[in-house]
Amino acid sequence: MSTAYRHLLLAVLALFTVAFAMRAEAGFSSVWSFAGVGSDKAPLRVSVDSVKEQTADAPIAFSCEIVSKRRFHQSLVRFQVVDATGTAVSEDALIIDLTAGANACAFQWDAQDAVPGHYAARVEVHYAPGANAAAYDWEMLRVDADNLAERLEASEERIAALRDAVAEEHPHLALRLGLAEHAAKEARRASGEGAWKTFANYVPYIESAAQRIFDDMLLGGARERVGEAPNLEKPVLNGQSFSAGERPVYLFGRVLEEASPDALAELGGLGLNFAVVELSPADTLSGPGKTRAYEKRFEAFFKAAEQAGVAVSVQLAPHKTGGWPLDMWPEIAERGAKEMSLPGMMELFQWHAASVLPYLAKQPMVHSIGVLDAPRFRFDSETVRRAFVEHIERLYPERYTLNRAWHTHLSSFGDIGIWGDYRGYYDDILLAEGAEETRYQDRRAYQFNWQRFHITLSNRLLDEVHDFVAARSKKVHYVTLPGTAFEAGESRNGIDRKYLASRFETSACKLTVRLDDPVFAMEFPEPAAACALLRSMAPEHPVLLTSLDFQFGAGRQDQREYGFISTLLWETALAGVSATALAPDTELFAHPRALEAFAVTARDINRLAPIVQAFQRNLPPIAVLFSESSRIFDDGVPHLQSCLYAFEGCSFGGYGARFITEEQCANGGLDSVKVLVIPETPALSDAAFDAIAAYLGAGGTIARAGKPILYDERGDSRAGVLPNTGNTVLVRGMNLPTEYLHAIDAAIVLGALPAVARPVNPHGYPLEGVSTRYIEHEGAAYLYAVNLRKEAVVCHLTGSARAGTDLLGGSEVTFPMLMEPLRPMLVRLHGPAAQLHAAGQ
Repeated sequence: MSTAYRHLLLAVLALFTVAFAMRAEAGFSSVWSFAGVGSDKAPLRVSVDSVKEQTADAPIAFSCEIVSKRRFHQSLVRFQVVDATGTAVSEDALIIDLTAGANACAFQWDAQDAVPGHYAARVEVHYAPGANAAAYDWEMLRVDADNLAERLEASEERIAALRDAVAEEHPHLALRLGLAEHAAKEARRASGEGAWKTFANYVPYIESAAQRIFDDMLLGGARERVGEAPNLEKPVLNGQSFSAGERPVYLFGRVLEEASPDALAELGGLGLNFAVVELSPADTLSGPGKTRAYEKRFEAFFKAAEQAGVAVSVQLAPHKTGGWPLDMWPEIAERGAKEMSLPGMMELFQWHAASVLPYLAKQPMVHSIGVLDAPRFRFDSETVRRAFVEHIERLYPERYTLNRAWHTHLSSFGDIGIWGDYRGYYDDILLAEGAEETRYQDRRAYQFNWQRFHITLSNRLLDEVHDFVAARSKKVHYVTLPGTAFEAGESRNGIDRKYLASRFETSACKLTVRLDDPVFAMEFPEPAAACALLRSMAPEHPVLLTSLDFQFGAGRQDQREYGFISTLLWETALAGVSATALAPDTELFAHPRALEAFAVTARDINRLAPIVQAFQRNLPPIAVLFSESSRIFDDGVPHLQSCLYAFEGCSFGGYGARFITEEQCANGGLDSVKVLVIPETPALSDAAFDAIAAYLGAGGTIARAGKPILYDERGDSRAGVLPNTGNTVLVRGMNLPTEYLHAIDAAIVLGALPAVARPVNPHGYPLEGVSTRYIEHEGAAYLYAVNLRKEAVVCHLTGSARAGTDLLGGSEVTFPMLMEPLRPMLVRLHGPAAQLHAAGQ
């Protein structure tokens, strides 16, 4: 380290010390509470109606409710507020007689002289000698506007001094410094608007960011990360992924509410390289087939995107119709413009697409076009009903055969109704006689026939959409799907995900992910499973997350936000995602620590892009069967939930997991599968059933629920069963993730899976709740692992490897180690991969 540079660091430290000494502790503004947690102690339940925000001009009142199952005399209720050091600043107590039911009491805290900062409060009820107290805990934050302003000013001065030092010797810290500067700008804006809660959220982050950057600089670059600096300029779509030059690149950005150069500049300042914009009929059409002038609104934006090297995806958003189509086709207003089967929607789409596609073809930074956004289909005209009747007559030439299959008493084929809005003559008689109301449209056989027919109509319309845009644009097109692939009843919307994956050149979906989860430290496995399903259905296509949103929860989550965002991005990247855009109205930007996690993790994924790409192209040897037949059968119950359980359990086994469809099974897809996992699958096509039976006969390994596959794709009872062989592992128990994880261990014992380095407990059992994946790439062995539990866990490693370099943290790691929750690791294990692999056999 040069003498001048050392003097600069010492000057920054001195400035920091003086600034903190100048902080004032006056000028109280407000105090508010975060959501609390009550202890579940029978026979009492305690809750507190804490205030959201209140000034300290008067004592703050807290209303307490105690719900008791029976009477308790002379119960002691205690109230306490402690500061960040654990010192009590307010205490109170009272004695009350509790009655059965709800009991009320109240406490006060005079916060006028309390110093700014976080406080913890607790109400506990001692209702009987020797019994554990029932309690309610929550946190509060006292804010002093003057204090915050002085702290912000001191931090801004410190950041300005750090800027020269970062530019001189530590450019890898520039992104984090830019994020701190962005947060300071947002804090100033919040202060000017009197948004004290937002202001108070930013200031501690800015102070912490400045300190962390300073610490990294003092270490003389010891924390510099392994990997190449990413080239984010002018990314292009190259097959199943993006590239910049000869290097793979991953896109991260947001959906812009307005297509403006300023919005692109903000993305660039955060180190992001991807923008999604909408160009809807409301922008382009003034009437039926009449185009309005819209190009000038977007010219500056597309030019700025080219100059900044920001990749752009344009969504045509036909559901944003503008006003005149609603007058022309009132049904669109009644049922929603996302229902593409409505009269007028295809005409509107074609007018709009014909206008905008030639314009977008001239924009070099537009790599893809979203033609539909979470569409729905509900074909319900009389013409459709008659076509369905003709279809059924071909399937069941004899009416008595139909009545026996559907369990109906239809007097003629003409009595057939759709969508449950029509009853046959005999159904009406039975209801008049008091029979239990059960419409034949709700029965399995009818739903098989109707939904498959309905999906065929949807696919024809999607063919029309695809062919229309393909004839007018050479860009890549996609349909954005909702993240509801595993929700019961989704098949009734007419969406055939596997068909869309094969028909369009790109797969895309939108997700909203929760930080709060009853089992894990964040929502799992739904986000990763939704992305893995899209990638599995079309491995040769890129996967776009065109709208990613977050629910951070009501409690104070700032300590977990970084790990939440970082873990989610790594999980979806390894599941196959190539581009991620934040939702336009996401609350992420109000959480500076979370925004830092998004930007830094995006940079890390691009820094290690060749390795990430190797994970994506190295298909997991374990495949979970995803059956379209069982998705329709009973609205997907229990198949869809069982698929999630199987994917979750396999995620902890060390090999990762993917999905395989019925069509892929029938078309040779089982050739690359080492272990086929069959969750609860009541129905399966004959072609897939025969392919799985052949896979078993050739020595393939299956882990399956113990229940047989009872029905074919038409809902008819199946005569045969899959035989149990020496390579069959039956999943017994409650069909939960744990059983599937144990089944993977059994498959390893059978020799169906290669030995790999994977996290285990001291006894050699896999760690449920630790998502892990191992690959070998260019002679090196890589292990991805993240602890999804709510508590830390001791992690051992199978095989001969005991140490490696964490490419994310830039530090050496040794096993066994304590893995903290939501801290992803990508470890390059020490030693040649071939040697490690051989030692594990």
